[in-house]
Amino acid sequence: MSNDCHLLLETPEPNLVAGMKWFQGTYTQRFIARHRLSGHLFQGRHKAIPVQAEANGYFCAASEYIHRDPVRVRLLEAGRPDLREYRWRSFLHFVQKTRLPEWLRRDRAFGALELPDEGAGSRRRYRGWLVARTRDVLDQEATEKQSGQWRELRLGWCLGSESFGDQLMDWPA
Repeated sequence: MSNDCHLLLETPEPNLVAGMKWFQGTYTQRFIARHRLSGHLFQGRHKAIPVQAEANGYFCAASEYIHRDPVRVRLLEAGRPDLREYRWRSFLHFVQKTRLPEWLRRDRAFGALELPDEGAGSRRRYRGWLVARTRDVLDQEATEKQSGQWRELRLGWCLGSESFGDQLMDWPA
């Protein structure tokens, strides 16, 4: 996916604008210098979609969408894609024994599936769950609920219940 970047960020304070300013400015300049590139790393403004993380599997849907996106856009072998082959994402940190970066919270995605973050068994079950969900995408058998959530992630302005959307609309500008 050379034209987009998916991040699932949780901000304890309402400072996403400052974080994205740093990401699209400082990080970009460092990346371009380190890899001896020129030009833009990111094009255009970021799109932020608030996610109702604590209800109805919305956090899980967002995490699943991000991890399976290389399959959905056909960047992996069509017949039997291995989600571990696409290196530009955090999936390997979720399924292999590895030291997690300080900023990565595997427990949030595992918790959304009611899996304890307790070692190899949880990582294996998480990987198995995503592999099974990937088969659904390849076979075009995504459920109506999933299709609706993915559509909201691609085209919508928030991912959550109607009352969650109403709460967001009532926030002061």
